[in-house]
Amino acid sequence: MILFSRKIKCLNCGKNYKAKRERGKISYVCGNYDNYGKCKREVIKQQFLIDLLQRRYGEDFEISKDNIQEIVESVEIKNKDTFTINLQNDTPIIFGDNFIQY
Repeated sequence: MILFSRKIKCLNCGKNYKAKRERGKISYVCGNYDNYGKCKREVIKQQFLIDLLQRRYGEDFEISKDNIQEIVESVEIKNKDTFTINLQNDTPIIFGDNFIQY
């Protein structure tokens, strides 16, 4: 199930990321790259985003499209090693080159 539709933005070109199924798993890639080859191919796996949310909210965090759409305001991706998950009513989860802030 695609959980982060219309939530993920590319900080390199400003376009939305789109979901793709790769090897049976859902990943997201910059739509500008995927459609036109005009950006960087920075892929983020849906399960990795879910894992970060579960670390913040606990293993009991309900993984549903409605819950994700309600809690996650946006995900801003510079590259696969540098991105921010902006949350509706909470401090963001920041994933950097050498650190992670929950």
